[in-house]
Amino acid sequence: MIDIDFTLGIQAVNFFIMLWFLNQFIFKPILRVVDEREKKFGDMDSEAKSVTDEGRKVLSEYEEKIVDMRHEAMEIVNSARKEAQEASSKIIDEAREKFKNDVDEAMNKINSDVEKASSTLREDIGAFAGTLAKNILKRNVES
Repeated sequence: MIDIDFTLGIQAVNFFIMLWFLNQFIFKPILRVVDEREKKFGDMDSEAKSVTDEGRKVLSEYEEKIVDMRHEAMEIVNSARKEAQEASSKIIDEAREKFKNDVDEAMNKINSDVEKASSTLREDIGAFAGTLAKNILKRNVES
């Protein structure tokens, strides 16, 4: 059986002093450190979420810029291709025109040379015919 006497009171006072001592010097500092750690982890977690959100935002902006740059590059390539085709067509047209002009010029020169040769031959044929008639008939023939 339990005796209730003076020692029980001293033990109760001793227990409450020990409880107060543990609470003041051990439990409160440990709980304060745990609370600070939880607060730091909460802050770090919110900061990590903030950084992650910012990173996603920057990534999406860069992806949009890449898409825009690809479209711009395609426009530049298509424009350059169109200009090259136009330049090629222009060069081909100029070459055809020059070829046509050269052919026309050559045909005109040939026709001119044929005319000169024909007139020279006509003159020479008349002289040749007169000489031939003179030789065949053995006398002077005047036309």
